[in-house]
Amino acid sequence: MTPLALRPVSRVLASASRLLGRGRWLDYPLRGATARLSLSPLIDADQLAPDDPAWAAFDSALGPLYLTDANAVLSLFGEVPAVTGGPVQTWYWQYLNQQLSPPLAQLLTPLEPRVRADHDRSWPFVCRLAVHGADESVHARLGCDAQTLIRLLDALPWQAIEQPLPEDWPLLTPVVLGELSLTLNELRSLRPGDVLLPDRAYFDCAGHGVMHLAAQTWRVATDVSNDTLFVQLNHEETPPDGQ
Repeated sequence: MTPLALRPVSRVLASASRLLGRGRWLDYPLRGATARLSLSPLIDADQLAPDDPAWAAFDSALGPLYLTDANAVLSLFGEVPAVTGGPVQTWYWQYLNQQLSPPLAQLLTPLEPRVRADHDRSWPFVCRLAVHGADESVHARLGCDAQTLIRLLDALPWQAIEQPLPEDWPLLTPVVLGELSLTLNELRSLRPGDVLLPDRAYFDCAGHGVMHLAAQTWRVATDVSNDTLFVQLNHEETPPDGQ
């Protein structure tokens, strides 16, 4: 049998992946309205090479960051349009930092173009970035190292992107009526029609009982109508000791 070969993943990269999950979003004030910044995983097919000219490199309070569509992204981070090309003007970047939305300013400043060689553009983590303002949106990519992503997601109250379950999603779970211990010989001696009385019953003869579902205890009531069994569950607080 051929052994399964798994790609080695560092502990910090695994932590960053778990923290990002299927995505995170953050609302922030922008020009009298609310904008939303979202980060989500990027599949390998959508990756860009580190030396792709679409990337723009920045130094920030979190560490080095790399953005595609940097002008559009940074313009939706604050009150003034961002221009990232050309020679670095210190006064302009000081002004742009002052005009960032307060939560993003707290997160990123000082933010300025990174004047390093292209061969410094290496990072193990790239994710999808989206910004939605009142009447503008941009979709881009964010590149950084795993530790920078952890600092980014830990610094502010990001919310997890959740996938709602469909209303018609079926939930299948066994209904345990009781527990009974039998020896192997007793099992062999059973015949059709034999009546077994459980040592520990979870339901009474009227159909009322208890279920343990999703680490919670539920009081159960049953009813039969037109040959259909109806089950009503009522949540019961589980004691701290789990008993």
